[in-house]
Amino acid sequence: MALLVVAFYAALMIAWPFIAETRRTPAADLDPQTEGNYIALSQGRTWFTLSGPADGPPVVLIHGLTTPSVIWLPLRALLAARGYRVLSYDLYGRGLSDTVRGRQTLAFFRTQLSDLLDRLNVTRPVTLVGYSMGGAIAADFAAGGHVPLARVVLVATAGFDLNEPRFASVCRRLPILGDWLFMTFGAFALRTESAAGPLGQVMRDQLRRRGFLRAVLSSRRGALTADIGDRHRDLAASGVTVAAVWGAQDSVIPLTALGKLAQINRDVAHDAVPDATHALPFTHPHAVMRAIRTGDADAD
Repeated sequence: MALLVVAFYAALMIAWPFIAETRRTPAADLDPQTEGNYIALSQGRTWFTLSGPADGPPVVLIHGLTTPSVIWLPLRALLAARGYRVLSYDLYGRGLSDTVRGRQTLAFFRTQLSDLLDRLNVTRPVTLVGYSMGGAIAADFAAGGHVPLARVVLVATAGFDLNEPRFASVCRRLPILGDWLFMTFGAFALRTESAAGPLGQVMRDQLRRRGFLRAVLSSRRGALTADIGDRHRDLAASGVTVAAVWGAQDSVIPLTALGKLAQINRDVAHDAVPDATHALPFTHPHAVMRAIRTGDADAD
């Protein structure tokens, strides 16, 4: 009898994080924090928002690992006021987009973006703006020549140096056991790491949605830690204008990443914002705006 009790509790302990996952809120039942719409793509539904005049120069905003597209709210308002047509969307497993099957590699996210632009019939040259993991997605997509490009703006971009928390690193490297550890303790770890203020609250709210933890771990194993040096070399050879904005106080993507990108593509225009942390798209939207508008005929 004692062995049966021990076996029962051991099985319950193993199964508990996956039981808890079923009790989390489906993305479709979450409260939208901004206006937007769903669109059905080949992998699943994607939540997106369009703002600014329909005939404005298109700008596509790609968010990072844990914070969905609401991180772009201040920048979206600035761009729309300047006459840009701004498209932001939630990556799969974040915000209101579906949780879909498949390892979240750069190719996985490349398909989502390609599908989205095709369905929205975006044919004019676009400015791709990618933040953190979204920077790696933007560089990979741009290097593939999937759409005509005006420029690429990388904001605290992943793909070079990353200060990865030890717990996340262990879970990423361990198959099966890493999944169990992250599903069991990942929410606590992310809640502890999250910033104070409204942006941190947005990320913590994501912990209530079903599929979020799985998506974060899958992206850590795929897109976030991918070596994209060759994609940046291809991008440099293509002649596409690239700008990069960095936070000098960023504890996630250190400024050493700036030097590594500069070695690969010497034509990148860099801006290190002195008092910015990793939350710089939200806290310093004007710095990103300057990078987007550099070279525009009507830029200030």
